[in-house]
Amino acid sequence: MKQLLRRIYSLVFTQNKFNRGSKNEFVHVENSVLKRRNYDSYEEYLEHQGKKLALKFDGIKKYDLGYEKLLVERYQSIFNFKNTTMLCLAARLGGEVRAFKTMGSVAIGIDIEPGSKNEHVMYGDFHSIAFPDNSFDFLFTNALDHAFDLDQFFKECFRVIKNEGKFILELGWQNPGQFESIDTSNHQEVFKFAQNYFNVSKIGEMKYSIDFVDWSGIIYVLEKNKS
Repeated sequence: MKQLLRRIYSLVFTQNKFNRGSKNEFVHVENSVLKRRNYDSYEEYLEHQGKKLALKFDGIKKYDLGYEKLLVERYQSIFNFKNTTMLCLAARLGGEVRAFKTMGSVAIGIDIEPGSKNEHVMYGDFHSIAFPDNSFDFLFTNALDHAFDLDQFFKECFRVIKNEGKFILELGWQNPGQFESIDTSNHQEVFKFAQNYFNVSKIGEMKYSIDFVDWSGIIYVLEKNKS
């Protein structure tokens, strides 16, 4: 009982900590009009991002199941994933990983906090991806707004994707909430960080509502800039 109370206190304290003061303020990214959460350090960023799953587990679990179904319906007619490799970035409980497995890909996810006994997602930081160069046919994420450093993020994605690979990126219009670390609603400014690594094209605009998430944004496909 004491351990449970300490755990609850820790979660509440951390949530309150990041709801007040500088952690709820946004500052300009260097040499950009984009803004990011005012973390004191990278370690503090990791700590904050790592708390989301525990604080919102029930909602994330429900969303995860709905998102899995949605992705199969959305992408099975657009791409051929059979006999391909896929890395899902910031994949939480793994709904997207399961979706791409259903569509025939050998898929794995990484996340700062994948939870316990997660068969589909391993611990990993998408600023420093623990896989060799040119490992994957596809990358996927809808969590770019949780990045700390956009240039480092795109650099790592460029490194691990194969030369003919495709990076599927779902990028919303929404302003940051409790855990988002960068305001990515200005897509043009976001892709200034990607242009040294990728050529960007647009699939189309999408909207969906799953449990506590109402999402609207653009689906992009990024391919390696080989120039």
